[in-house]
Amino acid sequence: IMALTVEALRAAGLKDFSVKIGDLALFGALVDALDVPAQWRARLKRHFWRVGYFEALLGRLTQGAASDAQRLLGSLGGLSQSESHAAIEGLMDLVADAPQGARTREEIVERLMEQAADAAALRLDPKIADVITRLLAVSGTAEQALAEIRALTRDAGIALDAPLEAMQARLGALKSLGVASDKVRFAARFGRNMEYYTGFVFELWARDKEGPVQLAGGGRYDTLLEMLGADRPVSAIGIAIRTERVLAARRQEGGV
Repeated sequence: IMALTVEALRAAGLKDFSVKIGDLALFGALVDALDVPAQWRARLKRHFWRVGYFEALLGRLTQGAASDAQRLLGSLGGLSQSESHAAIEGLMDLVADAPQGARTREEIVERLMEQAADAAALRLDPKIADVITRLLAVSGTAEQALAEIRALTRDAGIALDAPLEAMQARLGALKSLGVASDKVRFAARFGRNMEYYTGFVFELWARDKEGPVQLAGGGRYDTLLEMLGADRPVSAIGIAIRTERVLAARRQEGGV
């Protein structure tokens, strides 16, 4: 789909554009390869998008309980699930008149139970948190980023062969299409700011007098239909091309 998008821009007469890529599957594979408790893996993946919250979550998992509230949650986490649920329900009854925002009572209870489980669990090894932080900091030309990630995973003693080989293949495909390597950039944090994406994502950019302009974007979203009510995951990829921006970029290059 990315190759098709490049060919579409070329067919429209564009010559000068850059490509930005990311891969949420790479982050997911890293979390799965590290020694991270199962309930934490799901939460780290789910909150990948929330930059400030994600860092706070990672810090909390690394540092363990510290505040009075966290110590209370740690005590709750030592109970069985049914006992913990009943205790939290009792606390909710005590503050029944307090404002709860847009969340339902059950959503608040579920969230507190998650935090209780976190507080009761062992702390996340700071070395593991450092590997996650270092991966998410990777950004630059795609070839440099690939080399940096290979070195990072080698130092951490983990293998991410499948997503890294897929990334290498995509770079090869872009090269075969005549896209210069310095025009392709990778950012581990790049997810297109839409939570339904599940894997490879990309955007194509040009420049006008005011700065960078996004011409097209897309990627893989295998869970979108399930989120909308489908009874099973359905593999899907898609692309949106801003034709008015493509035409403007063509005029900027001196085309008709």
